[in-house]
Formats: sequence, structure tokens, C-alpha cells
Amino acid sequence: MPQGHASAHELGQLPPFAHLSKQELRLLERLRTNISVPPGKVLARQGHPCLEFGIVVEGTARVTRDGHEIALLESGQHFGEIGIVGAVPNPVTIVACTDVTLEVMSVREFRTAHATMPALRDHIDVQIDRRRASWLGPRPPVPPAQRVRTLPPAHAAGYTLAS
Repeated sequence: MPQGHASAHELGQLPPFAHLSKQELRLLERLRTNISVPPGKVLARQGHPCLEFGIVVEGTARVTRDGHEIALLESGQHFGEIGIVGAVPNPVTIVACTDVTLEVMSVREFRTAHATMPALRDHIDVQIDRRRASWLGPRPPVPPAQRVRTLPPAHAAGYTLAS
């Protein structure tokens, strides 16, 4: 796909857009941009403002939270919706593992599409619920062999600098 020129038909092949009408797909053609990024490019950074909604067209991106890998994004999968819809900072960091081609929308463009396209809104809202459970849910316990041993403060153990 040439940069910036995905057709309505090509957009309709991506899962978030699969149930949209031809008219809605034509509107999306104007709301999004096709970009390519190299491996190692940070697409979203945990704790930072969410600046765009992205859909992976080709390639793979790694999703981490608090430094732990929690998912891989591949063709047809998207990111940015939790931060934009919830008006919260990015809950995860996403980094391109390979050359990645993306369809991206700014916050304003995404909010326009989310507010005016019920089929897109329904798809995104279901994905937000799933990701809150899988990406943001409780962490599994750390195995004992990987735990960091912490010592009690010196004064609690009866130690002083003079002892």
C-alpha cells in the first residue's frame, strides 16, 4: 500500500473496519494516514499521553506493561483506543519488532470516527473491555526464585552504624 493511500476496500479488510458501510469507509479514507516505521520505533509509551490510534497493516509490534511483555500486535490489530476513549495516559508501551506499516488516526480523527460510526464504536468498545482484562488485569505472582529479597531497615533489626 503506498503511504497515505489505502482505498476504502483495503480499509474494509482490517478487522476494526470490517463492518462499516461503504460511506463510512470513504470517510475513513480521509481521516487516516498510512505510515511505515522501522524496527525499534516506539509507537506508544506507557504513562505518556495517547496521541493516535494505530492499526497494524503489516509487521509485528511488542506490547509491554511495566517492562513485561504482555502481547504482540500483528496485522489487523490496533492500539491507542484505551487512552483515547478513556482520556487516560497510554497504559502500555508498544515498540515495532519488524518494519511495520500502520494506518493511524490522530486523537481528533479517531474521536470523530468513534462518535459517528456505531459499528466501529461497538468493535472498539468490546476490544477495550478485553484489553482491560488481559493487558491491565492483575499480574501473575512472581516465582520465588525471581523475587528480590529485601532486608528490613537497619534500625528494625537492631543494627546501628556503630555495631
